[in-house]
Amino acid sequence: MAWRECEGTIVVPFHHIAQDGSLKPTAEGTYLQAGDEWIDLPHRGGLGTQAYVERHGVRTLGVWCASRQGPGQARMHEEHPLRVRRGLGWFRWRDGSRRHGGWEIHELHDGDGRLLMRWEHKWLFFRQAPDGSLSFLDQGAPGIDEEQDLELEALDDRPALGGPGQAVDFTWTLRETDQNQHVFYRSYLERTENVLADAGVDVSAFPARATWYAAPALLGDPMTGLVEQRDGDVLVALTRSRDGAACTLARFWREGP
Repeated sequence: MAWRECEGTIVVPFHHIAQDGSLKPTAEGTYLQAGDEWIDLPHRGGLGTQAYVERHGVRTLGVWCASRQGPGQARMHEEHPLRVRRGLGWFRWRDGSRRHGGWEIHELHDGDGRLLMRWEHKWLFFRQAPDGSLSFLDQGAPGIDEEQDLELEALDDRPALGGPGQAVDFTWTLRETDQNQHVFYRSYLERTENVLADAGVDVSAFPARATWYAAPALLGDPMTGLVEQRDGDVLVALTRSRDGAACTLARFWREGP
């Protein structure tokens, strides 16, 4: 199966634009949705995301994303070209098993053709049992009218913190969670930046980032953000205070991937 590609334009809202004209990294969730609308919807029999979940009981779980800022300048109220590439298939998991999911690459440019932001996003298909446990699909997801046999690249190994680092405590609030009390994707990104700022790290100095998702967090969970500044990059782990489980780990660095 070949990768599917589509191109279109999107208007960048003012609250996604930083003072220097660059795109705020925490805005990426908005542009990742374009893949769902432009590519996925026509191949799900016209079913929107929620309708698809209700019919087939299958959801997606993001496990890795990366972004890199480019030299482009965003302009309010103007159309910006967006290109989306997406492949469905399977990843070789850490235990050697297959887990089916997908890989998307999004590139947003300014009106002069310069790169504004590049995102990569890898996810897995899963079903959730009544007791909350997850089972990942070892075959293609149902109800999708296209092949799902592409062997995708291995998921990058998560880096490990080398020491305790600087600690910042916080608790997930209502505005950061959905109706099922699960933390929004964008909230992880925002909290990661907040933890860095509280630790005195200038996020704008690191135009590239990658984030690994390991465990879910819920409304009211007490969390600890751990920051380790290394030579040329910074690691941030968001861990549950009650058991020390890492929900996300992010790496920020100066040169793009």
